[in-house]
Amino acid sequence: MSLSKITLFVLATLAVISTLVAKLQNIVHISNDVEYDDIKKEFQDDMYPGGRLQHLMWFLQISDLHLSLFKDQSRGSDLKKFCTDTVSVIQPSVVLATGDLVDARTADLLGSRQYVEEWRMYQEILFESGVTVNTTWLDIRGNHDNFNVLSLDDKNDLFRKYSVQGNKHRRSYSYTLQHDTEIYNFIGIDACMDPGPKRPFNFLGVLKKDEYSHIRELTKDSKGNMTIWFGHYPTSTIVAPHPGVRELMRTGPYLCGHLHTLGGIVPEMYTLQSTGALELELADWKENRKYRLCAVDHGVFSFVDQYLEDWPLILVTNPKDALMLMPAIEPLYRILKSTHIRVLIFSPHSIALAKVKIDDGAWSELKLAETPLYVSPWEPLKYMEGLHEMTIYAKDMNGNEKTVSHQFSLDGSRPTFNLGGRLALMGHISVGQAIFGVTLLITLLPLCSMKIYLCFGKGEGIKTKSEQGFCRRMLFKLSLLTSVEIVFWPVVIGALYVAVGPWFIGYIIDDHIGVCFIWGIFLAGTFLPGGLTYFAGTIYLLTFYIPFILCLSNCLYLQYKSITDGRRKPCGLYFYICHHFLMFFFILWQSLWAVVYFFSYGSMAFFLGFTHTWSIIMALILWRLVIKFPESKLISIGRPRQVVGTPLLPNNQTNTRLGQPTELTSPS
Repeated sequence: MSLSKITLFVLATLAVISTLVAKLQNIVHISNDVEYDDIKKEFQDDMYPGGRLQHLMWFLQISDLHLSLFKDQSRGSDLKKFCTDTVSVIQPSVVLATGDLVDARTADLLGSRQYVEEWRMYQEILFESGVTVNTTWLDIRGNHDNFNVLSLDDKNDLFRKYSVQGNKHRRSYSYTLQHDTEIYNFIGIDACMDPGPKRPFNFLGVLKKDEYSHIRELTKDSKGNMTIWFGHYPTSTIVAPHPGVRELMRTGPYLCGHLHTLGGIVPEMYTLQSTGALELELADWKENRKYRLCAVDHGVFSFVDQYLEDWPLILVTNPKDALMLMPAIEPLYRILKSTHIRVLIFSPHSIALAKVKIDDGAWSELKLAETPLYVSPWEPLKYMEGLHEMTIYAKDMNGNEKTVSHQFSLDGSRPTFNLGGRLALMGHISVGQAIFGVTLLITLLPLCSMKIYLCFGKGEGIKTKSEQGFCRRMLFKLSLLTSVEIVFWPVVIGALYVAVGPWFIGYIIDDHIGVCFIWGIFLAGTFLPGGLTYFAGTIYLLTFYIPFILCLSNCLYLQYKSITDGRRKPCGLYFYICHHFLMFFFILWQSLWAVVYFFSYGSMAFFLGFTHTWSIIMALILWRLVIKFPESKLISIGRPRQVVGTPLLPNNQTNTRLGQPTELTSPS
C-alpha cells in the first residue's frame, strides 16, 4: 500500500475521532459567563440572610442502598444506625431515598430477581427505627428495584408493597413541604424501564410519552419557592420524548444516584446543565456509606456530601460555594445584602468551638444563633471581585474536629467542574452510539481498505517492501488475511452483525422471551431502547474481536514464514501454546462472557447467543482453517506477479523455466 493511501486512511480515521471529540466537548461545555447584573438584579426584595434562624430549610439524601440477602449485611445495620442516630441529630424536614433500595442479585452476582427478604429488611429498618414517624421519607425506584418486573401490577413489583411511597403513587410523584413562610416542591422521577428486564441490560432509564406528560403536569402544579428534583437515573442515562428530561428540570437542582462514583474514578459527580440547573450524583451507600445534607437558605441552595458517623457535619449556606451557583434559578442578589456568614453545624455532642476566616485574614468566632445555625457578621462589599476562600473550623465536646473550606464569589466568578463529572452527567445515549460507531469503523476500515486496494491494484498484488518494521509487517499480515476469501468475509460479516443482528434470544424476564439487539430489546410486545448495549458492543470489539483479527492474521503470517523460509513447521502441544497463546487467551475471555449471559438470561440465551457463544464457534472454525490452510494457496498470495504455468519455489531458489530468482515481498 502506497504512503499516500496510508496517509489518507490515517487522516480519515483522525477526522472521525476528532468529530467525536468535538461532539463530546460541545456536550460537556459549561458557560461560566455570569454577569454581575444578573446577580444583583437591583435588590428585588428586602429578604436577606441575617443572624437569625429563619427562611432556612434542610433535608437529607441517601442513594443506592443495595440491601442484599447474600452480601455485606452491615449495609442494613448501618442504614438502621443512619435512621436512628444521624437523622435524629440532623432532624431534616425530608429524607430522599433515590433508588436501588435492594440489590436483587443472586448469590453468584450474575443473575437477578426480586427477593422478598431484602424488601422486608428495608421495610423493617424503617419501621423499627421510627424514621418515618420523625420525618418525611420519600423513596423512589432504581433499576435494581425493577429487575425482572414485567409491569407495575406484577407480583415481582415489591416496591409497591414494601416501600413508603410505593403504595401511594404509581410512578413519578410530587410532595409539597411548607416550612417557615416558604413552600418547597419535591418531584420524584421514576424512569424505570417498563417492563423491567433482568441485569445487565436494565441500566437505562426510559420515560414514555404518558409518563413524560404526567411529570409535566406535576411541574404545572408546582408554585412554591423552589423545586427540588430527585430520581435514581442521571439525565445522561434517561431516554425521554422531545425536548428531553433536562428541560423539565429548569426550576431547581436534580439529585440522583445510579453511577456510584464509576468505580472510584469520579468520587464527586456534579455539573451545571445548560438549562441552568445543578445535577448532583450522590456516591453510593453500598460501598461508601455516604449521604448528602442539602439546605435552602433564603432561596439559595447548598449541599455537602458526608460519610456516616463523620462528625461534626458542616455546611456553609451563606455565602454559597461559587462552583454551585445557579444564577438562572437562585436569588443570588440576597448574598450581596447579607449581614452574616451562616453555617449549619451538626454533632451528637455540643459544639465547643466554631470559627471562620476568609482568605488569609484573622479567625472570627462563629456564634450559635439557634441550633444548628452558627453565624458571624461580615461585610460583602470587601469581597466584590474574584474568588475568595472561606475556611470553617469546628470542634465538639467529644473532641471530634473538622476543617472545611470552599471558594465563593460575589461577581459571578466560578471554578470549573471536573471533567469526569461533566462527561458522566452531561452525556447522552448518542455518545455511546458514536463510540461504538468509531470502534466498528476502526475494526473494519483497515480490512476493507486493504481489500479494495488489492482488488483494484492492477494485478500487482501485495507490494510490501522487504525492509523490517512493525507497521510494514502489520500491513503485510492484514493483507494476507484480506487475500484469503474464506477468512476475510466471515470476519467482516461477523463485525457488521454486531451492529445489525440479534445478539441473543432468551428469557429476559422470567417466563417471557425477548430478543436483544444493540439498539434495543423487544420484550412482551414492547421495545426498550438500548443504552448499555452500545458500550457492551464496544467492549466486545475492543477486547475480543479486534484482538482476534490480529491473532488470526498473525497465524497466517507464521504459516507463510514457515513456508518461505524453507523451515519445517514442528508439531506438538508446546508449539501451539507458544505460537497461539494470545488466541487461546482471547477465546477463553469471550467464553467467560458467554457464561455471564448464561447466568443472566438462561440456557436459551447461551445457545442462541449469536454474538457471544456463536462468535466463539466462528473463531475456532476460522482458527482451524488458518492453521490448515493449503501451503500452495498461501505461497501464491505473497507473490506480486506470477507467470502462468510457473511453479512456486521457496526464497533464493532459481526458477528453472525462467532462469530467474523468485521475488517475494514479505517482510524479512
